[in-house]
Amino acid sequence: MAFPHSVPTGISPAVRRFGPSLLRLAAGVTVLWFLVRQLGAAPFGHGLRAVTWQAALAAVTLTALTTVCSAWRWRVVARALGIDIGLPGAAGAYYRSLFLNSVLPGGVLGDVHRAVTHGRRAGDVARGVRAVGWERLCGQVIQALVTAVVLLTLPSPVRPALPYILAGVAGVAGCAALVAHGAARRGRSRLARAARAVATDLRRNLLAPAVWPQVMLASVLVVAGHTATFVIAARVAGCTAPLGELVALLMVVQVAAVIPLSIGGWGLREGAAAWAFAAAGLGAANGVTVSTLYAVLMLVAVAPGAGLLLGDAVRRRRAPGHSGESRGPDPVPLTRETVRGLPPVRGLPAVPSDRSRPVSGAVQAAAIRQRVRIPLRLADDYSTTATVISFTGLTDGQQHVALELGRPAAARLPLVRLHSECLTGDVFGSQRCDCGPQLRESVERITKHGGYVLYLRQEGRGIGLYDKLDAYALQDRGLDTYEANLALGHRADERDYTSAAQMLHALAANRIALLSNNPDKGAQLARLGITIVRQVPTALHLTGTNAAYLATKARRGGHDLRSLSLDRAAEPRRRAGPVHLGSAD
Repeated sequence: MAFPHSVPTGISPAVRRFGPSLLRLAAGVTVLWFLVRQLGAAPFGHGLRAVTWQAALAAVTLTALTTVCSAWRWRVVARALGIDIGLPGAAGAYYRSLFLNSVLPGGVLGDVHRAVTHGRRAGDVARGVRAVGWERLCGQVIQALVTAVVLLTLPSPVRPALPYILAGVAGVAGCAALVAHGAARRGRSRLARAARAVATDLRRNLLAPAVWPQVMLASVLVVAGHTATFVIAARVAGCTAPLGELVALLMVVQVAAVIPLSIGGWGLREGAAAWAFAAAGLGAANGVTVSTLYAVLMLVAVAPGAGLLLGDAVRRRRAPGHSGESRGPDPVPLTRETVRGLPPVRGLPAVPSDRSRPVSGAVQAAAIRQRVRIPLRLADDYSTTATVISFTGLTDGQQHVALELGRPAAARLPLVRLHSECLTGDVFGSQRCDCGPQLRESVERITKHGGYVLYLRQEGRGIGLYDKLDAYALQDRGLDTYEANLALGHRADERDYTSAAQMLHALAANRIALLSNNPDKGAQLARLGITIVRQVPTALHLTGTNAAYLATKARRGGHDLRSLSLDRAAEPRRRAGPVHLGSAD
């Protein structure tokens, strides 16, 4: 029986916590000590003195390009896993991580910083860590594949042994895959859960046709940029080896450099360069000189990351609690606007101007509270799986939820439905409204496209269940749905979509396609920082009992119901069944 949280006898918690870092530090120190003992300090000094401003400028330029490509790869992977980050923000975070990796032991602490910071910003640290972990792993796997192709093509010291090395790697990978597959099918152990999570990420997300080609292209460009920087360092250091041979040697050095056993990148990289250059007859000292020059050039090239970290520290000092990275959209000036009202109803008082709703152009930050996968089976046996997301920090204090359907991260533009709760229509199938059919339609369409249903606790257009039933009674006496709300002392429509905007910001869905016939939803969201790229109408779910209700929404509420004969259909019992007028996405 396994006890995953137990501490082995004789091993202190401090050793368990700091042991891996000490091991990486010791490995880097050992390699450098061995090189200094064998070759002396002169090769390191030659590398430092060989720096030129032309080489530094070239390294800065190439690193800027590779950093943008790396940020692009990270953004693609993160979106595939269900969280988003803008490319400028991703590039800035990547510069920070590169600088930290270059100056801190182990060479991975910058990636940890990037993962945790982005995870906190997105409201899901675990998913943020997974995104960075997969992004780094994908980059290293593709780098290894590119290196194998180059070494099989170009002459190098490892070329004769490469087929045996590749066969061994393939064997180990195959065994690992078999073990993971077996673990995924056995029980509910931690290993089994991890294996299933890895398989799910690969099958549903990373190997999707819209994901892996972008990851592949970005990774190849990153490898090409780093190799070009290494070649510049070699030429500036005086290495005159043929370009093909030099590229092969430098690819070997790059593979060794990604192994996290170093001091800020120093250690295995210099050891691999000394071995590769010596095996090629170019001299171990020359390999160390080239590697040292490359390290200095890269430190200069990632200096923007130091500037960004310094700026973060200054902002935190001036404004306590600031994370240093954007937690949401850029704030815009606070405004108060009156939501578009309805024309006055004859015989009923107009809505007082002091009861108009304030709409703020800047919303408070909300965060994702929990994600839970739930299989759904609707009344007509349509089935899908939704990730139900809850939130903290919503301004109205209501327990609204988002249903993540399909793969919104892979969609060019997530499709979003703001659906106000309707117990009578959603649950009991009331024919007096079209809420139930609209929800059913939205679930299927968004599952196919990828996006979210925001289920908002705003019964009866915000007046509550009991008052909605009272409004039904008034409608039975001849008032329409808006007149009934006004007669009860409410506004015609009391819904406020500030919390919906908060939810979308927390989901990093700041640009959406809105699935709605109601222009007020898009207008409010736009004022709250959400970009409505297009508004997609729903079908018209028309029956004999809801025709008058739909006609009133079209005539008085401005809803786009796409029916020229809707007013005629409002005649009692004109139609006995639903009419679905589909609208193309």
